[in-house]
Amino acid sequence: MLIDSWLHFLCKNIVVRDNDDSIFDALRSTFDVHHPTSGQIHPSWIQGGFFMKWKKTGGNITLICFGSFPKLEERLQRFIENTDNVQTALYDPYTLYAIILDELHLKMDSIVWELVSIYNRTESVSTELYLIIELT
Repeated sequence: MLIDSWLHFLCKNIVVRDNDDSIFDALRSTFDVHHPTSGQIHPSWIQGGFFMKWKKTGGNITLICFGSFPKLEERLQRFIENTDNVQTALYDPYTLYAIILDELHLKMDSIVWELVSIYNRTESVSTELYLIIELT
C-alpha cells in the first residue's frame, strides 16, 4: 500500500511592536493586500507545506517540510529519537500529521491572542478618548 498526502498552511502574521504606534501599525498590516500568490514571500504571512509518502510494504516514511518553524522541527526530532515512536509512525504515519497539526494549532493560537491584545488596546484607547471628550 502506498499513500501520498500533502498539507498546506497559510496564516496572516500579526507582529506587535513595543512603541506607541504599534497598535495602529499592526492593524494596518493585518489588512495588508500582500498575498503569497504573488510569487514573493511576504513577512506578513506564515506559510508551511508538508508532503508525506508512506510505503507500508517497505516500512519507510518520507516527510518533507517546507517553511516549518523551529518548535515543530524540535518536536519532530524528539519524536523520531524514540524507537517506539518510530514503530508507531511506521504503522500509522498520520501520527506525524498529529504533531504537525498540534504545532500549527499552537501557532494559530498565539496569533489569535496577539490579535486580541491589539484590539483590547485599541478599545481602551478609544474608551479613554470618549471619557476625555465626555468630561470636557
